[in-house]
Amino acid sequence: MPETKTYYTCNAGDNWGGIAFKLWQDEMQMHRLIAANPLYSDVLTFEGGERLLVPDGVGEASVVDTSSLPPWAQ
Repeated sequence: MPETKTYYTCNAGDNWGGIAFKLWQDEMQMHRLIAANPLYSDVLTFEGGERLLVPDGVGEASVVDTSSLPPWAQ
């Protein structure tokens, strides 16, 4: 059976923390969104229409490596 991927289409004004809260009621999970969408890692506020991959398994990791995140997301 093929793996199903989930995407989120951004609205104008969305940001990483807000999207994480919409998806999982936990803005602290934004690091997973950023890691799954490295082409947008430098975006603070989305213009709208960007399609982000939503990673599976949110909340599984207890230790988060933030070394590859941009400074504003660490």
